[in-house]
Amino acid sequence: MLNLNNALTLSVEQNSIIQGFGALTADHWRRNETKLRKAIRESLKSIQHNCCVYCGCRVCGTGDVEHIAHKADYPQFLFTPENLAYSCKTCNQTYKGKANVVSNVNAIYQNCCFTIVHPYLDNVDLFFDTSTSLIKIRTGLSASDQAKAETTRELLHWSEPEVVLRRSMQAMAQHYAIEHNTNIDQISYEDTLTYIPGSL
Repeated sequence: MLNLNNALTLSVEQNSIIQGFGALTADHWRRNETKLRKAIRESLKSIQHNCCVYCGCRVCGTGDVEHIAHKADYPQFLFTPENLAYSCKTCNQTYKGKANVVSNVNAIYQNCCFTIVHPYLDNVDLFFDTSTSLIKIRTGLSASDQAKAETTRELLHWSEPEVVLRRSMQAMAQHYAIEHNTNIDQISYEDTLTYIPGSL
């Protein structure tokens, strides 16, 4: 999971479009202003260096704009920058889906309580060790933080072989890019299949 310190900054034009919507509903995301949605997605992709907020892997193809508090349940946060993150389709659509992760809603987004570790509002590194392919919950957490970490891990299927494999391939690609002095975006899956670390 990414530790997001910098939220999206909406432009004056973007804020004007959003204010023109009036009271927000989930439909405002789906049926209005494709240009706005695309701009938000591209900004988040850049901020997160094309990595999924949840699994931490580089996103292949077009990623999704993830609404942490789901847009159908919490349309008032549809364009709240701290509610928006870039995600791979597997984590967003298959794993998290429409899960309600808000345990206590507040008119001020930052004052809402979440059942999962929040990439903007929590310090992810205090909850998880993400240095290996298998994301591990840190020891010494309070009971409530332990529950939050476990809910996050289960919801996002971090122990599933498919997620661990993706993260392993990502790590291999990063090592390959460093050793071959190339951009990770230029590496193909086939490059990593024959790669032996330390052999050039």
